[in-house]
Amino acid sequence: MIRPTLAASAACLMLATPATAATAFEFEFSFDKARVQTEDGARAVHEELSARIARECKSRRGSRRLADLVMEHNCHERTLQEAVSRIGSAALDRVHENQAARR
Repeated sequence: MIRPTLAASAACLMLATPATAATAFEFEFSFDKARVQTEDGARAVHEELSARIARECKSRRGSRRLADLVMEHNCHERTLQEAVSRIGSAALDRVHENQAARR
């Protein structure tokens, strides 16, 4: 079970994303809440958050097998969606929806 932890300014959000058995990680992501009130700021926060989650979800075994790549992708998508939802910014929600539509 993957258990990333997201710290949004003074708030601490717990995220749980299923993956392979015995896989777990925690991380903090801090940002200024004022940044997610504008589209430009929300876009920057989304890029930073996405990159951080991608690093955390990356296979720690260094394997590039297809199954590991699929696991990494699924981990990233689910964790990012949950993080964006928990932050609760309309601007960040719009940025995330736009990014998801492009994939």
